[in-house]
Amino acid sequence: MKLTPWLLTLVAFAVICLMAVTFFFKKLWATEVVQAPPIPARTMPMAITEIQPGTVITMKHIGSGPVGADAKLAPDSIISLQSLVGRIAKSQIPAAVPLQGSMFYAIGDYPSLEIQDGMRAVPISIDDPTSVLSGMIKPGQFVDVYMTTDAGGGNQLQSAGGSDAANRKGMTVTLFKGAKVVAFSRNVTGGGSNQTVTLELDEDEARIMLLAQQKGRIALTYNPTGSGTGGINIKTENDRVTVEQLLGLTEEPKAKKPFKTEQYHGAGRTSSYWRDGERVDYQGSSGDSGGTPLQSAGGWQTDAAPANSNDLTQKQQPAVSGTL
Repeated sequence: MKLTPWLLTLVAFAVICLMAVTFFFKKLWATEVVQAPPIPARTMPMAITEIQPGTVITMKHIGSGPVGADAKLAPDSIISLQSLVGRIAKSQIPAAVPLQGSMFYAIGDYPSLEIQDGMRAVPISIDDPTSVLSGMIKPGQFVDVYMTTDAGGGNQLQSAGGSDAANRKGMTVTLFKGAKVVAFSRNVTGGGSNQTVTLELDEDEARIMLLAQQKGRIALTYNPTGSGTGGINIKTENDRVTVEQLLGLTEEPKAKKPFKTEQYHGAGRTSSYWRDGERVDYQGSSGDSGGTPLQSAGGWQTDAAPANSNDLTQKQQPAVSGTL
């Protein structure tokens, strides 16, 4: 067959029609492919920094972090931050990993204390966080224990009218050196925070510590030298400091008690008081009123009227009976 322009046009038209019919049927029977959206990453509670065993969890220790969609979570994975507050870490917890219930003690449960034989675990409540170096003291370390007390109920000198002696009696003493810390916790309340430090003490030290908490404020300092020798440490003046010593104050010297002389004239008695060679008026503090000083005129002054001389000199003669 001879190819002519007309024949070529017809073949091209037939090919185009075939392609159109094929596209029509393919479009008619085709199904739309729906692409599933990517699964977003989950947000789980995690430790912000590494948590040491025995730490009481607060909102400062934990936060939320992303977990991959394909990550496998443990059955006891924790999903709520609030449920972790107040729990105690059972083991060392790394940062930025999903938290599990097995990492913490059960609610209301606490780690057991490791105490040497014959020793006692004594909890101490510290109101001021700086007293324990803001939580940097850890179990197993050693601390020195101090008590501060104010005898006058205040700790400042009066701004007017001179210094109040009662407010100058504040004192800080070193109770113990090298006491071992066996537990540490921080409690956060609406009004602030207080910390409880448990020390390992013997029976005598425990009694001293309980009384000291009632009579003064307790503070701790880190002792890098380790365990102390035990017992109360108040042995010398170097183990205590007073407000007067701190401010370089001294007590005013007390008035010298006058010298007393007594003069007797017959049955009368006169008391006189002398200080630095001068006669002074003075009222004694004992049962004796102290008498009154001698007068410069008018003769002797006595505490009692003189007795009748006849009564003093006359003797009762015994009755004599019989004959010579």
